[in-house]
Formats: sequence, C-alpha cells, structure tokens
Amino acid sequence: MVDPPPHQARDTPGGTRTPTGTAPSATSDPRPPDIDRPHASTPRTPPSDQPVPAPQPPVPCASAQSARPGAWRQAAGRTKAAVTGTTGLGALGLIGAAQLTAASYLARGAHPRGVPTVTVWLLGTILLGAAWLGLGRRLDRLPTRRLLVIGLSWVATLAASAPLASRDGYAYACQGALVAHRVSPYTHGIAALPCQWLHAVPELWWRTPAPYGPLWLLLSGGAAAGSGGHLGVAIALLRVIALAGVALIAWAGHRLAVRLGVDPRRAAWLGVLSPLVLVHAVSGVHNDALLAGFVVAGFAVAIRPGSAGGIGPAAAGRAVPGRAVPGRALLGQAGAGQAAAGQVAAGRATAWWVAASRAVAAGALLGLAVGVKATVLVVLPFVVLLAAGDRRWWEIARTALATCLGLAAGYAVFAVPSGYGLGWLGALRGTTDLIQWTSLPTGLGMTAGYLARALGRPDLATPALAAARVAGLLVLAAILVALWLRARSRVAQPRSVVAAAGAAMVATVLLAPVAFPWYLLAPLAVLAYSVSTDRVRYRLGLAAAVLALFVLPDGSGLAALTKLPGALLDTVVIVTVLVVVLRHRAGRATPTATEW
Repeated sequence: MVDPPPHQARDTPGGTRTPTGTAPSATSDPRPPDIDRPHASTPRTPPSDQPVPAPQPPVPCASAQSARPGAWRQAAGRTKAAVTGTTGLGALGLIGAAQLTAASYLARGAHPRGVPTVTVWLLGTILLGAAWLGLGRRLDRLPTRRLLVIGLSWVATLAASAPLASRDGYAYACQGALVAHRVSPYTHGIAALPCQWLHAVPELWWRTPAPYGPLWLLLSGGAAAGSGGHLGVAIALLRVIALAGVALIAWAGHRLAVRLGVDPRRAAWLGVLSPLVLVHAVSGVHNDALLAGFVVAGFAVAIRPGSAGGIGPAAAGRAVPGRAVPGRALLGQAGAGQAAAGQVAAGRATAWWVAASRAVAAGALLGLAVGVKATVLVVLPFVVLLAAGDRRWWEIARTALATCLGLAAGYAVFAVPSGYGLGWLGALRGTTDLIQWTSLPTGLGMTAGYLARALGRPDLATPALAAARVAGLLVLAAILVALWLRARSRVAQPRSVVAAAGAAMVATVLLAPVAFPWYLLAPLAVLAYSVSTDRVRYRLGLAAAVLALFVLPDGSGLAALTKLPGALLDTVVIVTVLVVVLRHRAGRATPTATEW
C-alpha cells in the first residue's frame, strides 16, 4: 500500500482521519497517555521518508546582532533613562555648575572673553539650564527631599565661584569701603577714596553715586570692614547675605504657597533653583536676592490666614414659630441677644486689630526691602489690598494707613541712625546714563536715534531717547493702575492679587529706563509662588533659562554687543503688542448680530 502524500489525510488506529504531520487528539488516541509519547525535552527525529537537513554553519557575530535589533534599543533606552532620570539630571546640572565655576575664574584672567572662557561658560549654562528644565518636567515623580539635595549640590558648587556675569559685587565692596570710611556713597563715587579694589570695577561706575537704600549700604559697609582688606573675604561676606536672601525666599515662599493653594515644590523649583537665581544671586551676589526675600515675606505676612469667626446677629434671639414665649423667656432672649451683639462687636474689633497688626508687619518688611532698593514700592498697593481682604474703599484706606506706618518704621530703623535718609533719590538720576535695549522704551528710542542719524539729523537722537523713556514711564503708570483695579475686583482670590503684583513688577523692569536680567529675581519669586498652572510656570522657566545667557562671564552684556539688532527687536515687539491690543479693543467695540 502506497502512503498518501503529506498534504492528504491518513487513517489513524482509532478510525479517525487526521492530517499528516498533525498529532491526533486526546479523545481519538487509543494509547495510554504515558506510552510512546515524546516528552517536551526529547528531540524530535524526522520521519524516514523526509531528508535530514544538512548542518548549518555558525552564524557570524554581525548576523547575531542583526538578528536581535532590540538589544541596541534596550541599551539605548537604559542609557536615556539613566541620563534623563532625576539622578542623571542632578549630575548633569552639577557638571554645568562646575563648568560655570571654572568659567568665573577664567573670566578673571588675561583673556576674560577668550574662546576657552566663553566655551566653558556656554556649555555650563546650557547643561545647567537643560538639567533644571528636565527636573521641571518630572516634579510629579520627584520627592521634595531629592529636589532639595539636588538644589543644594548646585548651590554649593556655585557658591565657590568668583562673581559671575557681573562686577556689581566688586562695586558693592567699594561702596562698602566708602561707608567704612564714613564717606557718603550718595554724594561720592567709589573713586573718591580711592577704593583699593577700584581696578575690579568698570570705569563707568567709578564716579556714580550709589542708588541703593541705607540698609544695603550698611550691610556692604560691614562686609568691607570685616574683610581685612581682602577682596575675596568681602565677596564671601556679600555672598552670605545673598544666600540669606535666597533662604528667606524659600522659607517665606513655602508659607505663601500653602496659603495660596500652590504646590510648594513646583514653586520652589522656579523661585529658588532657576538658573537666574543660581547665576545672579548665588554666584553674582546681587542684592536683588535679599530684596526678593523681603518682598515674598511681606506677601506671606499680609495674606489673611482665614476669615474671623463670630456669632452672626441673625442667630441671636431667634424664636421658635408657633409657640408662645413667656415674658421671662423673652427677657432672657433679649439679654442673650445683647450679649451676642457685644461678642460680635468685640470680635470685629479684635479682628480689625489683628488685621492692622498684620498690615503693619507686612509694611515693615516692605520698608526693609525699600532699604535695599526703592523700586519695590510698586508692590505697596497690592500688599495693602491683600492685607485688607476687602474691596470697600474705607477698609482699603485704613489698611493702607497701617501698612504705610509699618513701612516708614521699617525704613527708618536704618535710615535715621545712619543719617542716609532719602539720599538715594538724587542718585537714581545717574542710572539712566546706561543705554541698552534690554529696556523696551530705551530700545525704541535707540531705533529712533538710528533713524535720525540715517536721515542726517543726529541731533535728534538724544531727544528721541528721552521722549521714549518718558512714554515708557507713562505706559507703566497706566499698566500699574489697571493691574491694581483688576486685583481689587478679585480681592476674594488672594492668589490673583499676588500674581497681579508679580506682573506689575515685571512691567516695571521692562518699561524702566534701564533693565538687567537680575532685576527679574524678585518678580520671578513672586510669580513662582502665585502661579498655579504648569504651562505658565514652565514658560516662565524657559524665559529664566534664556535670560541666564544674556550676560557673559566677565559681566559684559550681550545687549552692549548687539545694539542695532536688539533695538529693532524691541521696536517689533512694541508694534506687535500695539496691534494686538488695538485689534482686541476693536473686536470688543464691534457690535454683534444680536445687537443690531
């Protein structure tokens, strides 16, 4: 009998027909389950009528690797996870901080803007910014302790650097030397002594009076007096003051975030650990760090922790309907009603005194901030509104009185004994000598000056710049009023009031005659603890990371090297904003179909 082809069926001993090469089912196989059954581990022998395959040569190494393409992907995935994980990002940021520290010392050498210095600085800034932004994307999975450890490692590394991206620290030390020698920095420049560290300060500031408040002058005077004539010691003491300001931001900001309903971890990521803070506060020792600490603390004190309790007048003497009340009970209810009314009055008086004391304390902290820099006065109306917690004008007026009394007291504590008073008012005029496009009105005035020179009228360049700066101040005043009125309409939402104050501080920096990146330290801190959406917070983080690139390690600003392109950019930005605003107003003024 001839065997059927492999594709045909054949008879099995049980009478059923199964395809060739397919094992019969368990129900049709008459053999016991343990007889003549090959085990899984037993190699199967091909049938006698099938040819035995020839042995294959060994597979080369390249073929083995190509046969397993997933191995490379797994290895790449593990490498990416190690680099982009929290530990890897922390190490990446630490490398960037170390490079910035090295760049700070290279900038003090013979070639402060040489290729090696700029390359190390640029790589360090990019690494630190990328690591920080990467952590911002992983805050949901990042414990607070891990974020604190990473941040402290970055801070400790940059705390060992020379002043980076600015020479203001050296100017602080020389102004402190004037104070130590009992020479008023409001009437004399640092060349009056002359200061023994004069060579470290740009010549532009040698004969310029100090525009800072009396508290900062006394602190810088203490740093100069305690330095023993060593510039490095004076810078170290000034850095301690800057670090104290950063610590105050973190401590007061945590309480402000909790009261405003903002995640403290996300707020600290933006307000304390941003490259702007690390470069310009920790390394650059700018006094804006201390200013930001006082401002955030003032907001944390001004906000109401909760509404005052008390017995409402409607709850007093309420009778049960449908039941006669005896005369004695009526007398008792009347007495209880009078007692309740007395308790309500006493509770209101106590609540007002508590609110007034809170307003005085917030004003005192603002007074200390004014003792550092007077530009912080723009937040005073918002602090008053936050402390009042009421949109009624009478409540706002008396809260403003208490806040101003506290501000005057906080400022006078250092201004009166030192005899400096309000001397910074006259010194503010000297700050407008610097012309850079980082200020939007100044950039617009520079564009007008370039156009006047191109038309053969160079005499109009200076008046055009002055007119643009005056226009910027007028626009700033209108923006501040609009922001305050908007905050007053939302006084029941304290977070909106604080966010409006942060926006007012940003507008003050951008529309002032002179602006530097470190001027945004205080506005960024206020916004960090009042912004609740991740999208807005991350966009602010992107801006902070970019601003860290605006100043070279030796303190030379990129704005001074890109005057014409920067001025044109400012003009484009201003024109774009005007077009958007006009279109928005026109859209609101156009009547809809239902209004016709």
